[in-house]
Amino acid sequence: MSRYEDVMSVLCSAEVFSSKIPPGRQHQSTPETRAIMAQGYAMAHALLTNDPPSHTRFRALVNK
Repeated sequence: MSRYEDVMSVLCSAEVFSSKIPPGRQHQSTPETRAIMAQGYAMAHALLTNDPPSHTRFRALVNK
């Protein structure tokens, strides 16, 4: 079970618990994977893969 203080610590520490790197993408990419990814679309940071303050702007739009 999580304590309130622990949850608040995670929510208020975007520099430590960043959402900019989605799950499964934490590893260091190799030159080969970077070349393949360069041929496709760049990842667009939106609500799920963003940190404050831009996450807050996206959230305000969605909450309306």
